[in-house]
Amino acid sequence: MKLLYVNTMNTLLVYLYGGKAHVGACTASLNFSPLKQCKTLKFAKHHDDVVTKKVTRVMQKKFSGPLAVFAGIHYDQITKKQIESIVNNSEKLANKLLLTVADHKRN
Repeated sequence: MKLLYVNTMNTLLVYLYGGKAHVGACTASLNFSPLKQCKTLKFAKHHDDVVTKKVTRVMQKKFSGPLAVFAGIHYDQITKKQIESIVNNSEKLANKLLLTVADHKRN
């Protein structure tokens, strides 16, 4: 699984993909206090929203601007254990990204 991102001063776009890359879901967040809105779009027969929601929750802890997380992960004949691993790895990638985004804000 891989993660790409674009940080445009105050807006963060994140794309997680693996296997047959596509867009299966997107979660968008306005993380302004006191307003914290989050909406998810999921395409039929896709479960990528599990990843987009988890990564959005991680990013909301430290990133205060608008945020959109896209995911498209597809592996044929994947097992439940492999799916759990993908979800866990997406959280790890999000935490690493938070460090990168924080470093860019300091520069």
